[in-house]
This record gives sequence, structure tokens and C-alpha cells, in this order.
Amino acid sequence: MTRGPSKDPNALRRDRPGDNFTLRQLSRAPYAGPVPHFPLPAVRILETKFEDKRSWQEYDADASDARAERESELWAWAWQLPQAAVWAEDPWRLLDIAMWVRTQAICESIDATAADKGSLHVFARKIGLGPDGLKENCWSIARDEVAQQRADVAPEPVVSAKSRLRAV
Repeated sequence: MTRGPSKDPNALRRDRPGDNFTLRQLSRAPYAGPVPHFPLPAVRILETKFEDKRSWQEYDADASDARAERESELWAWAWQLPQAAVWAEDPWRLLDIAMWVRTQAICESIDATAADKGSLHVFARKIGLGPDGLKENCWSIARDEVAQQRADVAPEPVVSAKSRLRAV
């Protein structure tokens, strides 16, 4: 009698015969294709004002512009990653990528909550960022074989001028 939950017959396992478990290998080169338009509307940041015992919120144009600029920088950075080649093939991922960008910008601010930081990790995994995200999407990024070969070549021993003179 075995204990614990029964094995899931639909689970992907490398050691089970018949499973075609393969990782999609992504190029190490940055994505060079077209970058889509950021699909989310601009965030309107409100500042809370206090006077006497009253409080109200006013639109903060400078903070809203700064947030939009940061989101634009993150969006451009993300579309240089190797994962962007797959994102370009799957337009349904655009909102998840945009939500990762927006959540990353929020998490960089002082207003970030624990929930924001938790959702940042969820979006990162969904779009294939980090080792967990790559694994979850069955992707791997190709290793730089040439750099590895360069590192494997032993450097020539340094011969000092003094030792060369002894040989003469």
C-alpha cells in the first residue's frame, strides 16, 4: 500500500517513457523584431492632500508622467530579452507582459505593498522571466558555447624577462 497522493497521469516527467518533454531553446541573442505598443492605459497617480480635518486627492501630473516614462523604459528593456521572440509569436501574452511592467514600476515605488510584490513574481513566472519562469514555460536560453570554449582554453604561461635571459 502506497501513501500520499496518487501520481498524476498527465504530469510531465522526464523519467517516464512516452513523455515528449523537450525544452524550447531560445536564442541567447537579444530580440531584434518589432516592439508592440504598450497595451495598458496611462496610470493617473493621485496625491492625497490634507487641510484641517479634511483630506482629498488631486491628480499628480509629474508623478503620472514619471510612471509612464518608467513603464516605457521597462517595456523597451523587456522586448530586448530572448523571451521576446516567443512573446512576438503569442500576442495573447501582451497583457501579462504589460502587467509585469506595470507591477515592476509599482514595486519600485514607496507605495508598493506585499501583494504587489507577490503578484510581480507571478507575472514574471507567467512571461518566462527567471529560472522558474523559464522552467514553467518549458524554455531554456542557449548557452554561449564560444565564450565557454574561450574560458576552457588555458592561458599561456607568463614568462618573465628574467627567466628568458637565463635561457640565453
